[in-house]
Amino acid sequence: MKRLIPLLLALVLVLSACAGKAQPEESYVPKYTPTPEPEPTESVEPGVQIDGTLLTALGDTISVDLDSDGKLDEVSLSRDEDGLRLAVNGQDFTGILYSACDFEFSDSDYFAVVNLDHYDRALEIAVEDFGPSDDPNTFFFRYEGESVTCIGSVPSLCWDDWTKKDAVTYLGNGDLLVNARLDGLMTWFGDVTYRIGRDGKLALVRGEMCAANQLVNVTLTNTVLAYESTDAEPERLYPGESLQLSGTDQSQWIQAYRSGGAPVLLRLNPDNLYQVETPGGFEDGPDVMNGLFFAG
Repeated sequence: MKRLIPLLLALVLVLSACAGKAQPEESYVPKYTPTPEPEPTESVEPGVQIDGTLLTALGDTISVDLDSDGKLDEVSLSRDEDGLRLAVNGQDFTGILYSACDFEFSDSDYFAVVNLDHYDRALEIAVEDFGPSDDPNTFFFRYEGESVTCIGSVPSLCWDDWTKKDAVTYLGNGDLLVNARLDGLMTWFGDVTYRIGRDGKLALVRGEMCAANQLVNVTLTNTVLAYESTDAEPERLYPGESLQLSGTDQSQWIQAYRSGGAPVLLRLNPDNLYQVETPGGFEDGPDVMNGLFFAG
């Protein structure tokens, strides 16, 4: 019994020492709570910027310095039973609007203010028209003190055509890269350039080779003339030969590739871009090759 008592006392001392030590806290692991996706909205606040475009809902007014005079201009585009109405600083410019287009198919709920050329002192008002048969256009207007002028249009929608990636790209130097119908030989599409010229007007740039969205395979049914370069002597390509058409300069030339991969140029009639050069003169494309596509 005497031996047991010291053992019990030692046990009590050990337990007391353990009780006095701080116990380690459990580490905290935060729970991950995903952020809910925002609900889609139908409305756009005035001045919302999307891909460099100040997008504004019809009926709203946006304040922006259009002509770099240091003063904000009040710009609005609205729709009533008679159609669209354009006003800048309270002055009505609807007549100028309709001198560019009848806007019979202007179904967009927005208009925009854009900067086509970062090196000039002007911003542009952009208005879309969807066109009667998949032939859309966006028109651009400039405000110059007391007047508004239309500087031109591009054959595409600049903000409503979200399903068509990169339909219009603003290069910021007065050039717009537009994915649109190529002018020449058949119905096909590719990236074309529109440029603000020295006259201040926006127009299609011809003479630069534009790549088509897709290669077009054709088979010659008549002899055509082909060129290695624009200043070379022509050679003859005979019926039965296959070509891949890859683009056009929308002025005089079609870029093509022979079956072995060699590039050649086919000459178009400058007065009728749907005719191809043959040894006997220019003939309609369908009369010299099969595989051309024409929209109905």
